[in-house]
Amino acid sequence: MVTGFLAGLLAWILFEYVAHRHIFHLKLSSAMGRHLIFLIHGNHHADPKDPLRSIMPLTVSLPLGFLIWLACRHSGLPAQNSGFAGFVTGYTVYDTVHWACHQTNSRRRLPRILRKHHLLHHHAPVHGNYATTVPLLDRIFRTHIRPR
Repeated sequence: MVTGFLAGLLAWILFEYVAHRHIFHLKLSSAMGRHLIFLIHGNHHADPKDPLRSIMPLTVSLPLGFLIWLACRHSGLPAQNSGFAGFVTGYTVYDTVHWACHQTNSRRRLPRILRKHHLLHHHAPVHGNYATTVPLLDRIFRTHIRPR
Protein backbone atom coordinates (compact mmCIF):
# COMPACT_ATOMS: atom_id res chain seq x y z
CA MET A 1 0.00 0.00 0.00
CA VAL A 2 2.78 2.47 0.91
CA THR A 3 4.75 1.39 -2.15
CA GLY A 4 1.72 2.02 -4.38
CA PHE A 5 1.21 5.46 -2.85
CA LEU A 6 4.87 6.38 -3.35
CA ALA A 7 4.78 5.07 -6.92
CA GLY A 8 1.71 7.23 -7.61
CA LEU A 9 3.42 10.25 -6.07
CA LEU A 10 6.52 9.68 -8.19
CA ALA A 11 4.30 9.27 -11.27
CA TRP A 12 2.71 12.64 -10.52
CA ILE A 13 6.09 14.35 -10.08
CA LEU A 14 7.26 13.08 -13.48
CA PHE A 15 3.88 13.84 -15.08
CA GLU A 16 3.98 17.42 -13.77
CA TYR A 17 7.38 18.07 -15.36
CA VAL A 18 6.72 16.29 -18.68
CA ALA A 19 3.24 17.80 -19.15
CA HIS A 20 4.44 21.30 -18.33
CA ARG A 21 7.51 21.12 -20.55
CA HIS A 22 6.19 19.14 -23.52
CA ILE A 23 2.43 19.79 -23.61
CA PHE A 24 1.67 23.12 -21.93
CA HIS A 25 4.41 24.90 -23.91
CA LEU A 26 3.88 23.01 -27.15
CA LYS A 27 4.30 25.17 -30.25
CA LEU A 28 1.57 24.19 -32.70
CA SER A 29 1.18 25.53 -36.21
CA SER A 30 -2.62 25.48 -36.50
CA ALA A 31 -4.73 28.29 -35.08
CA MET A 32 -6.99 25.76 -33.36
CA GLY A 33 -4.00 24.02 -31.75
CA ARG A 34 -2.53 27.31 -30.54
CA HIS A 35 -5.93 28.26 -29.11
CA LEU A 36 -6.19 24.93 -27.28
CA ILE A 37 -2.73 25.35 -25.73
CA PHE A 38 -3.69 28.89 -24.75
CA LEU A 39 -6.83 27.63 -23.02
CA ILE A 40 -4.92 24.86 -21.24
CA HIS A 41 -1.96 26.95 -20.05
CA GLY A 42 -1.26 30.07 -22.09
CA ASN A 43 -3.99 32.07 -20.38
CA HIS A 44 -2.11 31.54 -17.12
CA HIS A 45 1.02 33.04 -18.66
CA ALA A 46 -1.03 35.92 -20.06
CA ASP A 47 -2.15 36.87 -16.53
CA PRO A 48 -0.17 34.91 -13.89
CA LYS A 49 -1.51 36.98 -10.99
CA ASP A 50 -5.15 36.06 -11.70
CA PRO A 51 -6.14 33.70 -8.83
CA LEU A 52 -8.58 31.83 -11.07
CA ARG A 53 -5.76 30.99 -13.49
CA SER A 54 -3.35 29.74 -10.80
CA ILE A 55 -5.07 26.38 -10.35
CA MET A 56 -6.59 23.94 -12.80
CA PRO A 57 -10.38 24.37 -13.00
CA LEU A 58 -12.56 21.46 -11.90
CA THR A 59 -13.94 21.18 -15.44
CA VAL A 60 -10.47 19.98 -16.45
CA SER A 61 -9.17 18.25 -13.31
CA LEU A 62 -12.22 16.07 -12.61
CA PRO A 63 -12.48 14.45 -16.08
CA LEU A 64 -8.70 14.09 -16.23
CA GLY A 65 -8.70 12.59 -12.73
CA PHE A 66 -11.35 10.11 -13.81
CA LEU A 67 -9.27 9.05 -16.81
CA ILE A 68 -6.21 8.63 -14.60
CA TRP A 69 -8.25 6.61 -12.11
CA LEU A 70 -9.43 4.35 -14.98
CA ALA A 71 -5.83 3.93 -16.13
CA CYS A 72 -4.77 2.97 -12.59
CA ARG A 73 -7.76 0.67 -12.17
CA HIS A 74 -7.06 -1.23 -15.38
CA SER A 75 -3.26 -1.19 -15.16
CA GLY A 76 -3.08 -4.66 -13.70
CA LEU A 77 -0.55 -3.42 -11.16
CA PRO A 78 -0.98 -4.13 -7.46
CA ALA A 79 -2.09 -1.27 -5.18
CA GLN A 80 -4.00 0.59 -7.90
CA ASN A 81 -6.06 2.63 -5.43
CA SER A 82 -3.09 3.66 -3.31
CA GLY A 83 -1.19 4.55 -6.50
CA PHE A 84 -4.07 6.77 -7.57
CA ALA A 85 -4.13 8.30 -4.06
CA GLY A 86 -0.42 9.12 -4.37
CA PHE A 87 -0.97 10.71 -7.78
CA VAL A 88 -3.88 12.82 -6.51
CA THR A 89 -1.87 13.84 -3.44
CA GLY A 90 0.94 15.03 -5.70
CA TYR A 91 -1.54 16.95 -7.84
CA THR A 92 -3.08 18.58 -4.76
CA VAL A 93 0.33 19.60 -3.44
CA TYR A 94 1.24 20.96 -6.89
CA ASP A 95 -1.95 23.03 -7.17
CA THR A 96 -1.44 24.40 -3.66
CA VAL A 97 2.22 25.27 -4.26
CA HIS A 98 1.47 26.77 -7.66
CA TRP A 99 -1.35 28.91 -6.27
CA ALA A 100 0.89 30.05 -3.38
CA CYS A 101 3.71 30.95 -5.81
CA HIS A 102 1.41 33.44 -7.53
CA GLN A 103 -0.89 34.58 -4.74
CA THR A 104 1.27 34.78 -1.61
CA ASN A 105 4.62 36.16 -0.59
CA SER A 106 5.78 33.84 2.18
CA ARG A 107 8.91 34.65 4.12
CA ARG A 108 9.51 31.00 5.00
CA ARG A 109 12.51 29.39 3.32
CA LEU A 110 10.95 26.55 1.26
CA PRO A 111 7.97 28.53 -0.09
CA ARG A 112 10.35 31.38 -0.96
CA ILE A 113 12.67 29.01 -2.88
CA LEU A 114 9.77 27.40 -4.77
CA ARG A 115 8.23 30.78 -5.58
CA LYS A 116 11.50 32.23 -6.88
CA HIS A 117 12.10 29.11 -8.99
CA HIS A 118 8.62 29.20 -10.49
CA LEU A 119 8.45 32.94 -11.10
CA LEU A 120 11.66 32.70 -13.13
CA HIS A 121 9.68 30.36 -15.40
CA HIS A 122 7.30 33.25 -16.07
CA HIS A 123 9.72 36.16 -16.27
CA ALA A 124 13.08 34.90 -17.58
CA PRO A 125 13.92 35.53 -21.25
CA VAL A 126 14.54 31.78 -21.77
CA HIS A 127 12.31 28.72 -21.32
CA GLY A 128 12.83 26.52 -18.29
CA ASN A 129 11.96 25.88 -14.65
CA TYR A 130 9.08 23.60 -15.59
CA ALA A 131 9.05 21.72 -12.27
CA THR A 132 6.99 23.64 -9.73
CA THR A 133 7.07 21.30 -6.74
CA VAL A 134 10.40 19.49 -7.28
CA PRO A 135 12.88 21.98 -8.82
CA LEU A 136 15.57 19.30 -8.72
CA LEU A 137 14.03 17.91 -11.94
CA ASP A 138 15.01 21.09 -13.79
CA ARG A 139 18.61 20.51 -12.78
CA ILE A 140 18.45 16.82 -13.77
CA PHE A 141 16.89 17.61 -17.18
CA ARG A 142 19.04 20.73 -17.67
CA THR A 143 16.11 23.16 -17.86
CA HIS A 144 17.05 25.12 -14.74
CA ILE A 145 17.11 28.89 -15.21
CA ARG A 146 19.83 30.57 -13.21
CA PRO A 147 18.81 33.83 -11.58
CA ARG A 148 20.86 36.86 -12.58
